[in-house]
Amino acid sequence: TQNKSMVGAYGNPAVDTPNLDRLAQTGVRFERAYTSCPLCTPARSGLFTGTHPPVNGAWCNNVAPNPAIPLMGEIFGHYGYRAAYTGKWHLDGSAYFGDGVPGGGFEPDWWYDGKRYAQDIGPEMFSAYRTCKTAGELRAAGFTEDKIWGHRVADRAIDFLGQVGDDPFCLVVSFDEPHGPHVTPPEYWEQFTADDIPQPPNYNAPLDGKPQLQHVHRASHPELDWLEFAARQTRFFGCNSYVDREIGRVVEAVERLHGDDTLIVYTSDHGDMMGAHGLRSKGPMMYKEITNIPFLARLPGGPRGAVSRALASHVDLIPTMLDLAG
Repeated sequence: TQNKSMVGAYGNPAVDTPNLDRLAQTGVRFERAYTSCPLCTPARSGLFTGTHPPVNGAWCNNVAPNPAIPLMGEIFGHYGYRAAYTGKWHLDGSAYFGDGVPGGGFEPDWWYDGKRYAQDIGPEMFSAYRTCKTAGELRAAGFTEDKIWGHRVADRAIDFLGQVGDDPFCLVVSFDEPHGPHVTPPEYWEQFTADDIPQPPNYNAPLDGKPQLQHVHRASHPELDWLEFAARQTRFFGCNSYVDREIGRVVEAVERLHGDDTLIVYTSDHGDMMGAHGLRSKGPMMYKEITNIPFLARLPGGPRGAVSRALASHVDLIPTMLDLAG
């Protein structure tokens, strides 16, 4: 749930994403990359099948792709690659946090979806994970860095990178953050104030003449005064800053252990309206805030600090990876 405006390399240094910015400076930044659908499950189906959601069958949240369609782990496993996945999955057809069962043809040892995280921290803390609204509540619930989902996801990724040796590998590190509930170490929720949040010029814009689906969506997200909305957004921005640090840990491990022969790709599943066009969250709208996504790629010996305006899509990822793998 991260749109381009939440990555400093795309022109907004106030968001505090030094690790993603460095990845852009040492690789290629794509300006015209688009999600295959601005909703979690369908977007992920595009990423991990290389086909559009209406083709693979995962056309809405909590609907799995057709089992006859191979996913990324199966495809790369077929060609002799070690395939590991850690983090949010949301492609098993169950609820948001998953069913705890490794899928997609990925090895089970590093699997760490939301259900496994919930089981690890226990029901009391997981209930707090879903309901905390202030940094004080996070502290009271015990959310130190080692208890955050993203930190544990990064730990597993780094463990895999240390163990895989010289085997060819495909590793997916799927951070849930900065998606709600935006849980981070408490200090990140204190990093931003409402004054730091940029107000879209079309915040709370009227929906006159817009499709009925937008009216339905607006009705489910009642209108808020800007300062009240901005105050809520500070948690989103703080979580965005936090997850950049975990991304940095993984990138550093790749550089240290496999830097001479490993492609790194970074993207998000979709953006967030953040109040633009009078709308919030994501869903059945086709605005750039949710469709135009950050997409960074770095190949050893490849371009550095380059900017591409070529059209790119989630469904391009697997074919391109297979091309590069020969």
